Amino acid sequence: MSLKAKVEQALAAVLDAADLSADVFLGFDSDEQTRPCVACVAEQGDEHPGDSGNYWFQCRVTVKSNADRQDAEDPAADHAARVAEVDAALNIAELPAELSDAVEDFHCLGVRGRKWAADPQGRSFTDTYLFEGSFANRDLS
Repeated sequence: MSLKAKVEQALAAVLDAADLSADVFLGFDSDEQTRPCVACVAEQGDEHPGDSGNYWFQCRVTVKSNADRQDAEDPAADHAARVAEVDAALNIAELPAELSDAVEDFHCLGVRGRKWAADPQGRSFTDTYLFEGSFANRDLS
């Protein structure tokens, strides 16, 4: 399995363990991402240090909701609650260890640059948790 796939699977496993109120999808999954949902995407960056097999990835965990949901009394509040669930699952000091434990033959060496970005588009709510992570395609523990 590719390192990119392992990063996305680790993110999804950590979020699944948090028992979110929305379905979690991997990257550009072929399944239809029905809102509300959370999508985990990893984009590979540079190997660092050189010849180490460790790569920096830009990780994006996007919470997607729709303001026109018939089953939601207050869609904006529901979306804000889902964002808070994702934040509670990922904005923790133990995130590298949690990610490392989520997938076999995989290790997260560290994360940096954590931030949230909001992108309201018409009747849709989209908030993305961004960070960079250094990952190895082998167990280093």
